[in-house]
Formats: sequence, C-alpha cells, structure tokens
Amino acid sequence: MVLLLHTPPTFIPRATVTVGVNMSTAHPDTMNHRKKTSRKRVLTLTEYRRLAEFRYQLRRFLRFSEEHARLRGMEPQQHQSLLAVKGLPEGMEPTIANLAERMQLAHHSMVELVDRITEKGLATRTRSSEDRRNTWVKLTPKGEKMLTGISVLTYAELQTRFIELLDSLQQVIG
Repeated sequence: MVLLLHTPPTFIPRATVTVGVNMSTAHPDTMNHRKKTSRKRVLTLTEYRRLAEFRYQLRRFLRFSEEHARLRGMEPQQHQSLLAVKGLPEGMEPTIANLAERMQLAHHSMVELVDRITEKGLATRTRSSEDRRNTWVKLTPKGEKMLTGISVLTYAELQTRFIELLDSLQQVIG
C-alpha cells in the first residue's frame, strides 16, 4: 500500500534545481553533440515526496534481491551478472562489452566481475572465433541453478511489490 502525504496548499516549499549534463563524466548515450543542456526546474514538496516514495519502493525490491543473493553465497553484482548473461535481449551476444553496458559498469570492472563468477564455477569465458578481441560469457549448469534459485524468489517478490512500485512511479510521472 502506498501512502501519499498531503501538504496543505497554503504552504508548498519549492526548490530550484538546475538540470544538466556534465560532459566530462556523462555516459555516451546522454551526450547530445557535446552540447551542455541546462534548464531550470522547480520541484514542489509533493514532487519530492513522490520521488522519495518511488525510490523507497524500488530500494525495497532491490534489497530483497540482494539479501537472497547473499544467502546463497553470492554478491549481488554476481547475481546481476548471471541475470544479465541469461536475460540479454534476443540477438545480443554475451560479450564483456555488452554485459558491461547492461550492468552499467566500466569494461575493466565487468572483466573483474566475470573473473569472480568464473572462479566460483558459475560461468565460463571463451574467445570469439570471429573476433579474438571479444570474450563471450556462458553460464555453467551450476550458474544456471544458482540463478534460477534466486530469480524465482525475486520474480515472485516483484510480482508482489509491483503494485507499490507502479503506484509510486505513476505518482512521479503523473
């Protein structure tokens, strides 16, 4: 159940926020022809509360998933990497570069993460025969079993929490 707090219309504090992109740290997808965009936006207390509620509901789900990964002896990012390998969009190859993008990690960080899951016997890596620069990642039967055990629980939790998440998102986007 989502509780929305009501602020009397006589007092609604506002904050001015400058929204922009710092081009030195921006992800390439957010860059718009190397031009910094900036606009003024005023948020109401109600909007802050809606945003905070959405963040809270999202965090509750993520915490559930993280705890269940740890209960199975795996770090949350290791579970997420297994899920990224298994759940890639159709036609997308399980390369380190693609997985790094899906996980929003730097390439070298994804390499380290793949090192850890291969050391645990959850995945294997092979060089592409077509392009030796590409490394493909594949789940082992042990990795498949581990992923299934955690994902069944998190999928059920998402279905349970979906209403709260959806309600809070609806409040944010109007």
